Order: sequence, then structure tokens, then C-alpha cells
Amino acid sequence: MAVGVIALVLVAGGAGVATFLSSSAKREIAAAHDRFATCLVGDPGDTSAAVRFRAEQLVAMSTPREQRGADAWPQRCAPPAHALHEMLKSKGSDAALTAAIEKLAKELAMAEATTRDLSASVESVFALSKSAGLGLHRAPDIALPPVAMQPWSVDTLPAEARMFGAALTLASVHEAPFADRTFRFVVDDKDFAAGPAVCALGAGEKRFACEKVGAPAADLSPGLRLWGTTDDGAKPFLFVGDRGRAGIFTSAGARVGTALESGAYGASAMADGSLAYLAWNEKPPGAHLFVRKAEGPATQGALLIPRKEGGNPYYSTNLFWGFAAYKAIDRKADEIRLRVRDVAPTGALGAPTDIGRIDEVGQIEGGPREEPHLTACRSENTTVIRAKGWKNTYLFFRSSQGWSPPVEAAGTDGRMQCRPGEATIVQPWTNESSARHESGVHTMRCTPSGCRSDDLALEKVLGKDAQDVSPRTHDDLKAAFVEGKLLLVWNAGERGGLRMRIGPLETLGQAPETVILDDRYRKGAFQTESTLAGFQLFPVTKGALLLVATVEGVSAFLIDVSGTLTALPAKL
Repeated sequence: MAVGVIALVLVAGGAGVATFLSSSAKREIAAAHDRFATCLVGDPGDTSAAVRFRAEQLVAMSTPREQRGADAWPQRCAPPAHALHEMLKSKGSDAALTAAIEKLAKELAMAEATTRDLSASVESVFALSKSAGLGLHRAPDIALPPVAMQPWSVDTLPAEARMFGAALTLASVHEAPFADRTFRFVVDDKDFAAGPAVCALGAGEKRFACEKVGAPAADLSPGLRLWGTTDDGAKPFLFVGDRGRAGIFTSAGARVGTALESGAYGASAMADGSLAYLAWNEKPPGAHLFVRKAEGPATQGALLIPRKEGGNPYYSTNLFWGFAAYKAIDRKADEIRLRVRDVAPTGALGAPTDIGRIDEVGQIEGGPREEPHLTACRSENTTVIRAKGWKNTYLFFRSSQGWSPPVEAAGTDGRMQCRPGEATIVQPWTNESSARHESGVHTMRCTPSGCRSDDLALEKVLGKDAQDVSPRTHDDLKAAFVEGKLLLVWNAGERGGLRMRIGPLETLGQAPETVILDDRYRKGAFQTESTLAGFQLFPVTKGALLLVATVEGVSAFLIDVSGTLTALPAKL
């Protein structure tokens, strides 16, 4: 009996030891898993571990490679991943989980782990660990991953931002040529189901006002463009062909003018509903002013300037908000002068006003997309004419006190925009031949007193050796001024998503960075191909209009001076 009792005690004790060892092993495995999971994803919340990991990658890749160091995330998670593998292996745990964590540990140790797609490995490990009863608990002695960004994907872009709720390409959107208080554009695409449309975004508006273009203009799509300027309260006109060589139409689609053999050199939709435009006439040879009502023939007005005194009208004349501007050769002084004349709805021209000298002859580049040599913009109380020279341009400011003497701005390229008392010119650049993906923005900030030129290299904003998030091509970087701050939007490297920064030009490197769109995620999975088809940035009153084209269509957002993105609905 004594021997039997002892045997039973020994058996019971052995079972207890076995139970103790099993519980101890589970605790050790759970602790190792907590250290690994805390390092890699922290607390993924309602998202999957793979989605959380990708969001953290978008932050980590912003740190230039030379600054990451040995303890950079996610490489610093390789040791706790290896430790978990060894723990699982020594305790004879689940074979599939043991193999999966070993594979992920090796991938995390690679230098490319910051940008490489590891979503399949991450998802596999956390799915297997969940099946094994391993939860996600914070390990107090492990550094957390970067604070994850929350960008949109093509699936989560706001529905109200999708223009017309239909498939649309960015190449279909064509803006009016000169920046105004109201931003206007035409959607010109024969495959656009709703047909061509003209849209406007007024100052302070939170949605587009769009009008469908009817026949016969709609039948000539593609080829519809806005040309010239539009007065407040007026509707723009559509020019078919090169500045109306195939006809002029109202925004509703009605024909108002026959084809212009040489196109209109300038045009202005006036407040009374009429259209004023400059066109060639041989009697006498030169640019003449015409005024056309919505119905009826055009009324020919006065000759603006003879050909022999102004040269080719395309490069020497234009028509803006109720006034004509033209270059005139002063042969006695041997110089070029800029003059303006008011335009009346009757077609009458006011007396010429000389507003200053242009120090250089305009360089004619001759390309099919060359802009007119006289362009303009306006804001609430400031209108600016920009006259192209050989190497530089000359800006003429008009305020309530009249025209000021010209100021010289370096260069001849870039988009000009106006705000009260100031004109800015922005020209992004990219050196595509550079292995470092060099890029930047050349800016001019001008007032009637003069211009300040700055050339901002993007490495001063992102840091040196930041090729993981640097734009690769010229089309990958856009810029605009918003209430005195510089806004940059760019497609960041191969896997960095669509990003933006906004702040004073001098301190833009300290401004927070926002990932607007993760173009590599769709339907919850990492995509080999980008879902981003392109993007465009336009300055508007007190903000910037961002159009994001994806495989699903074009989404529109207004970006204000704080960097807040607001969806802009567009419906017909």
C-alpha cells in the first residue's frame, strides 16, 4: 500500500510539473511575442497589422537614409523577431508560425525593409499568432514604431470629392489661361459620359458650379478651350481649335462666331454678356478689336496697333478684364513700351496710356505650347500684367491708384498668381538625370517695389539622401503660394505616396509632412502598380485646388493656408 501511494504521488507530481512547464512556456512565448509586436506595429487598433505596418513605413521612409542609423525602424524589430523565433523553436510550438516569423525576421533585417512591401509576411505572422492564441499587448520596455499616418487610399477617397461621380481623366480638365478671383475650367473629353462641361469655383465657394455644354459645341469635343478673361458675373466663352480657328461658342454650346483664320489674340467676356476679342484685319493690317453679342454679327471696332508698330500680334497684344494691352515700338527712343487702352462694350477703345518700358525684346521660342508674351492675373484689388523679354519678364501692377512702373523678374517661365499687392511666380524643376533625384522650386515674389528670387532645393526640405520620398520626374512635383506660404505637393519616390507640405518658404523643412494618398493600397492589399494616374495643383483665391487622378477617376480638394483638405463636389 505504501509503495502504491508513493507511486500515485509521483505520477500526480509529474503531471503538475508538466502543467507548470507548459504554462511557463506559454508565458515566455507570449512575452516574446509582445516585445516583437510592440516594436513592429504597436497597437494596430481596428486595422490589420499589415495596414498598420504600411502606414508606419510611410513615416519611416521620410527620414533620409544617412540619418536612420542602426536602431532605425523597422530594422530594430529584427532582433525581437529572431528572439520570438528561437523561443517558438525551442518550445516546439506551431511549425507554421515558427517558419513565418523566421522569414519575417530576415526581411526586417534588410536595409530595404523601410520601403519594401512586407505586407504578406506581416499579415501571415499575425494571422498565425492570433490562431495560436497570442494577443497584442504592450511591452513596456520596447520602443514603439513611428506614429502612423492616416492617408486615403483609392478606396477611401471621399465620395463627394470624386468629380461628377464618374470616370474622368486629368487630361480632360483644361483651366482658363489667366489666374482670376474665380477659377474656371472646361471638361473636354469625348468619352466623358456626361459630355463636356464648363465649371467655376468662386472665391470662398465650397463646391463647383458646373454647366453642361450642349450642341453644336459639344459635337466638336475634344477641342473646346477657355481663352482670355471673364468679368465678374459673366459667363465664359468656348474657343474651338487654336484660339477660335474652328469657331466661338457660348458656355451653353451656342455658336456666336465663325472661325477666325488666325485665331483671337486676346479675348474678354464682358459683364453685359458680350465678347470682345482681338483679331487680324488687313484694312489696315494689324490687330483690330471686335465685339460680338450672343446673337448677331460682330461689330468691328478700332485698330489697336498696326503690324509695323507692334510686330506679330500674338506676341505683342492681349485683352484682359476690360482693357487691351500691347507692346509698341518707340522708334525715336529705340525702345519697347507697354501701353493699355480701355475697352467699351460698344467696341470703342479708350485713349492709350503708356505704363512703362520693357527692357528686352521678347524671345520667341516657337513651340506649339508657347504662351502669349503678355499674360495677366488679378486678385481683389490688384491686377498684374507680365511681359516676356529675352531672359526676364517685366511686371506692371495696377491698384486703385493706377499703374506703377515695371519691376523686373528673373526668368521667363512659371505660373503667375496674384494676391493683394503682390504677384508670385512658381516654377518647379527636376533634374531627372541625377541619381539623387534632385528637384526644387524656383520662386519670385514681387511687389511694385521689386522682386525677390529664391531657388529652393527640395533636399533642404526633405534632407539629403532622401531619395525614398523624392519626386522622380518633372510631373511629380507641383507648387503654389497660399496666403504667402509655399505649398508643395509631390509624388514621393516609388512607394512613398502623394505628399504635401505647406509653410513659410524659409522654414518649410520644419513644417509637418502629410501623406495625402497611399497609392499602393487597394481593396486592403498592397499593389504592385500605383493607383495614382497623375495630379495637378492650381492657385485659387486664398487656397489651392488639388486634382488627384486615380484609376477610379479624378477627386478634387481645396487646400487652405492651414493645410486642411476639403472635398469639392462637382455635379451636373
